[in-house]
Amino acid sequence: MVTEFVWLIAAAALTWRVVWRISDFALTHRILDVPNARSSHTQPTPRGGGLGIVVTLMLALAFLWWRSAIDVHVMLALRSGGLAVAWFGPLYDRRGVTAGQRLRVHFVAAVLAIWLLSVGPGAQPPFSDIPSWLSYVLLVLGIVWSINLFNFMDGIDGIAASEGLFVSLATALLITLKGGPEGWVSLALVAAGAHCGFLLWNWPPAKIFMGDVGSGFLGFWFSALAVALHLQGTLSIWTSICLTSIFIADATLTLFVRASRGERVYEAHRSHVYQRLARRLASHAKVTSLVWLINIVVVLPVAYLSSIRDDAAPWVTIGLVLVLSVVCISLKAGAHSD
Repeated sequence: MVTEFVWLIAAAALTWRVVWRISDFALTHRILDVPNARSSHTQPTPRGGGLGIVVTLMLALAFLWWRSAIDVHVMLALRSGGLAVAWFGPLYDRRGVTAGQRLRVHFVAAVLAIWLLSVGPGAQPPFSDIPSWLSYVLLVLGIVWSINLFNFMDGIDGIAASEGLFVSLATALLITLKGGPEGWVSLALVAAGAHCGFLLWNWPPAKIFMGDVGSGFLGFWFSALAVALHLQGTLSIWTSICLTSIFIADATLTLFVRASRGERVYEAHRSHVYQRLARRLASHAKVTSLVWLINIVVVLPVAYLSSIRDDAAPWVTIGLVLVLSVVCISLKAGAHSD
């Protein structure tokens, strides 16, 4: 375990250094996120810092595969799909590709990941109570939604990186408590380190933004990793859904409300619950800290319960998402900006 925590620190240091270089490059070449009426920030800020997380995790995947800590199918699934999503993020940022083109890339990345993970050694059928083909369709849709979900939720300083740090640490903890493979624990802790390194730059007030290169990649990373853990029998996908339940509730309800009004769901807005709270509290740090509090006090214990009670995991997870959804409704998720 000492070795794994050394990797965590090394991943944090590497990511911090890469983000530093990205920040210098972005400032020199004026790659800035300029605030507008729908922005949650007030100063032009470098973007694209999420590339630091991508670089660290790609190197970690190659290293862990080389050490036989993870299977080649897992390495290829996470690398190929993750790089495809990360590559098209900046293109969309610069309006080089349309939303439809980007969505097609998301589907290709999801299908490729599911195929590689399902043919790997030791892979189990996703769900025993529904047809296999339907299971795989649902998993593909889940990955595509997760990619966009993280993009929607990356709207104030520190929130997406904090969520990624929590999910990574919690995943490592739950796998350890279940006696799972050390390779998975190592990968989760390296991911935690990468988020730490980036969060040093992104904590309010942020010195650099994640950008689509990071948020889309993280949405793919956590959903594809959840599928891999589930298919290998290491950690139920219901537990992984628990860990991201705050993002799922806020993003899904906001999308539904906006779509019901006939709005373009991909158009920038400020009607997520976290954005409304940031304006009400006049602080990004308070909202991000509140998400941390809920994750630790509520989400983590429920996720642990789902990890030790396989028979009740679906109902525990659905119950948690419903409770958080009620909270989001009470806070007017998707309502017009104040």
